[in-house]
Amino acid sequence: MKSPLSFLPAAGVGVLLGCLLPVMQPQAPVADPVASAAPVVHPASPPVVIEMPADDPIAWAAEFGTSHPQEFFQWLLKQNPQPKGDLVRAFFHAWIEHDPDAAFKAALKLPARFRFGASGEDENRFFVEEVKGLLDRHPAAAFRWIGRVEQVIGLSVTMNFNVPFENSPELTPEEVAKYANQSLPGQATEVMICAYGRYLLEKRGLSDCIAWMKTLNPEHQGAIMEAVCLEWGKTDPGGVMKYLEETTSSVRQYKATELMNQVTYASPTKAMEWLEQHMGATSYTGLNNMLEIFDHSDAEGAQKYVMGLEDKDKQLDAIKGLGESHTMRSKVPETMQWVATLPADLQVEATAGAMRWRLGSDYISFLTPLSDNILAPEIQDRYIQQLADGIGQGMMWDEKAAIHQWLDDHPGEVRDAFVKATVTALEKKPDDLNKFLSYLPEAEANKLRGTP
Repeated sequence: MKSPLSFLPAAGVGVLLGCLLPVMQPQAPVADPVASAAPVVHPASPPVVIEMPADDPIAWAAEFGTSHPQEFFQWLLKQNPQPKGDLVRAFFHAWIEHDPDAAFKAALKLPARFRFGASGEDENRFFVEEVKGLLDRHPAAAFRWIGRVEQVIGLSVTMNFNVPFENSPELTPEEVAKYANQSLPGQATEVMICAYGRYLLEKRGLSDCIAWMKTLNPEHQGAIMEAVCLEWGKTDPGGVMKYLEETTSSVRQYKATELMNQVTYASPTKAMEWLEQHMGATSYTGLNNMLEIFDHSDAEGAQKYVMGLEDKDKQLDAIKGLGESHTMRSKVPETMQWVATLPADLQVEATAGAMRWRLGSDYISFLTPLSDNILAPEIQDRYIQQLADGIGQGMMWDEKAAIHQWLDDHPGEVRDAFVKATVTALEKKPDDLNKFLSYLPEAEANKLRGTP
């Protein structure tokens, strides 16, 4: 009798049976452990010898930036005395060109003694410039470090360069948001976010840019908020207002007042009402931006609005804002003439606003109301104290000749009260106090010093 599988070719039978029955495989002979070959042992790499040569140490350090950067970095950290800055910079420059991510990661571990975080007169811009150079060679890598470089250089170093995202088409909005959200809030991060947001706004349009902005950490949204909202407000001001009301960004009040300042969403009074009711802005922290617009377009209407405020605290804040606005569009003498027309209880705050931007550059003009006696008598002591505090903050030394002359030309109780208040304000600044006393007659100065 034929097998029921006899119609299949022999190979087919084998395959089928292999599915049904375990296939018996021949067993390999067990290796003799004694006869087995010994494992291959690779010779250990020779240790890296790092000894600074007498000739051309800069080139020597740069070579390590590409050959053995990690070993050289560890050697660098252990050196005492510390190698010179030129050598350190040459090494990092070569390493950044060779492997930017590893180099910047190492830079985060640099101790403060290397002074890459110094600012002011000693500002060290080495890593800032390295990031700028990296933008041309490797934009994606540069972008990963633009916002994190502040961890190396500190937050006070100026980041004044453009980020050419058109050279980095491989970066997606999601990647950019990820890198941005890993970065410290600061100027470098703001430069990065603002540049990419504007690039995205141009290339992808408003809706994509808005969606991307909302993926940023709240503390980073402010960097692009203004540019996006200004464009957004052209077609959908209501959408902007709703976004600003709902966002958790810590700068939303500030940005909202800026936007109200630049875009006519409503009349100034309506805009101030919205800022107060929906943004929690108080008169001084937010509404004064709108008061400036209001004052410049309708000074009488702005003053009428402020005088009609029933909440006294808000009124005092608002009159301070008008004082600022006046000095932005008028000279100090004209502003002080306006202050003199106000009720006495508003004159001090209006003067404080006027002094905010002008006291340092035109101190003598604020002394004139004292000698002209144009302010309310009941605020004179407060006004003198404001002037004395200004000197305490260093706001008059550029006008020393004029102030010296004013002191000579205006003897009397008001002048003496001003001198006494100023001496008190400078008690903890002996150098400035001696400078001020040098404007006075010798006998008067000695008396104030307590010397015969």
